[in-house]
Amino acid sequence: MQPEEFEESQRSTRFRRAASLLVGKKRLYRLLLVAVLAVALAACSKPQDPPQPKFEGTLTLWAATGLAGYPGNKPAAQWFTERTHAYSAANPKVRVQTQYFSPAELEKAVTALKPGSPGPDMLFGRYLPAVSDRWANVQPVVGEAALKDYLPNALEAFRKGEELLGLPVLIELQVLALNEKAFADAGAALPAGGRWSYDEFENSLRRLSGPARSALGFYFLPTYHEWWPFADGMLTPSGALAQGAEAGLQRLARYRQEGWLHPDTAKLGAEETWKLFTGTSSSIAIMPVGTWALPILRDKPHKLSVAAFPGGITTGYTYGFTFYRQTDAAKLATAVDLAQFMAAPDQQVRLARETGLMPARKSAENPFREDPLMTRAFELAATQRALPAGAAFDQAELQAAQELRFALLGVKPPKAALDLFASSLQSATAPTSK
Repeated sequence: MQPEEFEESQRSTRFRRAASLLVGKKRLYRLLLVAVLAVALAACSKPQDPPQPKFEGTLTLWAATGLAGYPGNKPAAQWFTERTHAYSAANPKVRVQTQYFSPAELEKAVTALKPGSPGPDMLFGRYLPAVSDRWANVQPVVGEAALKDYLPNALEAFRKGEELLGLPVLIELQVLALNEKAFADAGAALPAGGRWSYDEFENSLRRLSGPARSALGFYFLPTYHEWWPFADGMLTPSGALAQGAEAGLQRLARYRQEGWLHPDTAKLGAEETWKLFTGTSSSIAIMPVGTWALPILRDKPHKLSVAAFPGGITTGYTYGFTFYRQTDAAKLATAVDLAQFMAAPDQQVRLARETGLMPARKSAENPFREDPLMTRAFELAATQRALPAGAAFDQAELQAAQELRFALLGVKPPKAALDLFASSLQSATAPTSK
């Protein structure tokens, strides 16, 4: 090859290499661009919590230091002190001033506040629909991503239309406690997995009832709701009568006619009914109870199982934080941040163990891993339908109590009792304007 030809060949080779390198770089740039766009699109499509404005100053918290009716007066003031101090340590420019109440005192204090007047920045206790005009809508503050960690039924307790007026922490629910000895003596099978249809439930009632025993028993006390799940939960969270309330009362009246209810059901108080359930005669095989009572009832003297109500729902109050309506967006955002910090999943587990109630967040692990009874109850938390809370609802039930008792006993038709109850509830469902 001549020198001129060799040089031309070298130039051609270098050109092909440069062109190939350029094409490779372009491909690389295109791939990088596609990757960047994919990440950007993913970030856009993934729910993002809104940025929180900064607040410096003092937040006021009104807290119920005991959940009415539960042993040990939990959660105690110590828990609030620990968590608020920890928050201030992490956020030195935010102080938290806490005032403690009993549940009844807290409700009175909140009800006495006039709309638009100064109030606490946040509260911990039962959600009170009668004063819902006091509470701020926190859905845009919390953000979609954070809300996905809460059980939908727990959030429902704090909803009013499209607004979310609080954040749930603990769920109260009723379950059916089953006396295993009574089931064994009657040759009745325990429900598989703790769940049963009404047909399966009624087949067990037939076997468990006889001359010396009754299958089902519960006590009837106004403002106690152990039997309400049989009536489709009786009420919706807003205070309206549930669709299946009348049919449920009719069903219970039929159970009494069949001899499946203990003859003193709806006549005795809680202590007497518990004695019938736990006594050596096993005169009651099935009794609705709150989950907090399971550790008290276990092995007294018979082994217990836990089951869901046959209708697939249960009832109870939902406890959590509500936030006072105000114009300072930074202060509201900080109050919401404090509530989420205080009731983080590990703290909900701690409170559940102390109270016997259930966590409201999905990421909270089972607080009762070593306890089969409470574990079964934990698995049923998503079936809870929150009861409306407050003195107005309690008063409405007191006014209708005798009629409801008559309906349970089959003395009067359920519709008459429910009509009276519905009329008593009208004043409870409308926010007060004091």
